[in-house]
Amino acid sequence: MNDLENTNDIYDKIADLIQTTQNTISKTINSAMVTLYWQVGKTIQENIVKNTKPEYGEQVIQTLATQLTKE
Repeated sequence: MNDLENTNDIYDKIADLIQTTQNTISKTINSAMVTLYWQVGKTIQENIVKNTKPEYGEQVIQTLATQLTKE
C-alpha cells in the first residue's frame, strides 16, 4: 500500500468518526429539545391553562414568551 492509499484510508476512517459523532450529537440535542418542549407544555398546562380563564392564560403565555425571548 502506498502513502496515498494509506492517507485515503485514514481520511475515510476519520471522516466516518466525525459523521458518526455529528449524528449522535444531533440525536441527543433533538431528544433534549423534545423533552424541554414537553416539560414547558406540561408546566403551562398545570400552572396556567388548567387554573385560569382562557383570556388570562393567553396574557400570561404572551408575557412569558416575551420575557423568555429577551433572555
